[in-house]
Amino acid sequence: MIVLGTMSIRQVLDEDLASIVLPGSILLDRDNDEIEISADPRFIMANKMEMFRSRAAGSYLDILRTICQNRCRIRRTLCHTIADWDNLQLDSEDLDQDLREYTKEKPVIDDAISNDPIYSFPLSSWAYLYKLRQTEWIVQMGFELEAYQPDELASMYWYLQYLARTRSRHLERIRGFTLRAIPQKATKEQKSEFAKAISFVNFSTLEAAATYGFADALTNLFTVLDRLSLLPTLPRPYSNDTMRYEVRMKPFLAIGLPELVPFDELTLLVRQPKTSILELLDFAAESTVGAKKALEILSKLSAVEAFCQGCHDSWLKNVKDCLKACIFTGITIATVKKAVQAAGRVGEVRIRIEIPKVGKGYHDWWVVPKAIPVS
Repeated sequence: MIVLGTMSIRQVLDEDLASIVLPGSILLDRDNDEIEISADPRFIMANKMEMFRSRAAGSYLDILRTICQNRCRIRRTLCHTIADWDNLQLDSEDLDQDLREYTKEKPVIDDAISNDPIYSFPLSSWAYLYKLRQTEWIVQMGFELEAYQPDELASMYWYLQYLARTRSRHLERIRGFTLRAIPQKATKEQKSEFAKAISFVNFSTLEAAATYGFADALTNLFTVLDRLSLLPTLPRPYSNDTMRYEVRMKPFLAIGLPELVPFDELTLLVRQPKTSILELLDFAAESTVGAKKALEILSKLSAVEAFCQGCHDSWLKNVKDCLKACIFTGITIATVKKAVQAAGRVGEVRIRIEIPKVGKGYHDWWVVPKAIPVS
């Protein structure tokens, strides 16, 4: 239970909790360990936090172990571990409610959101954030491993943006409670912890915005290409769309949140039958511009600002590859739109679509089709 031979798993977990959901919190105060009176609230908090650490340590270390494996094993392992994180989230909710009695947390009253008092649930929020991130990785690695067929790409990119938007909303919730928790007379150390936590949430929100913006653009683009019958479709005599969707979503069936979108509802959301092709292309172009702006901001962050000390060079290369893919997406959208406008209402759209193989595009998580005009 020692990380890199120098840090205990408690140090790693406490630093992570402090940088996301519990900056300057009494729950992480090491002085609580010195209390020996069993009726003292600090003694109870120390015991309950140790219970949480013992429960969360294995799940947390599993992430670090998992990403050291090959791509197929990473994705397969993540499909199993998200169920464990879902259970951790549920267990943490009960612990959050117990700890609330000793931290004297004051709820937020906002009738616009809920008629009930709203509490922060810091430990379960932390677990939920990690679970969401892993669900995104599962979908993204499906593109990298070519698990999806060309006519399934629109649906899977829609699901990716759904997960990324859910994570973004959750980060907004965490930010709100973090800002409310800043004490009026904060010490220098507390100010530093809160600044780091807010910086992390801002960075993560920006990264989530880039993800859902780019995914939304590709969803609309592939929907247009499907309408124009420009995507290759393989014969599938032994399955149908519903069965394939169940297979694709199998890793998410065992988790409670985020809720799995029913197939019929997802199909309607992806195909958008009431939206014209040109409108879909305009939406795709707008989403591409938003994602491009977010990626450009990310590409200018330092190692400290991007929370990637020790691996900034590889992280930066990854962001720049995503940015190149995003720019190329904009070019493809413009080419398709020009061909659609030239064809008119009943004419043939004279373009050919090429789907790049893994390793042949700018980034393996972003399958950007190439539109080639034909005479």
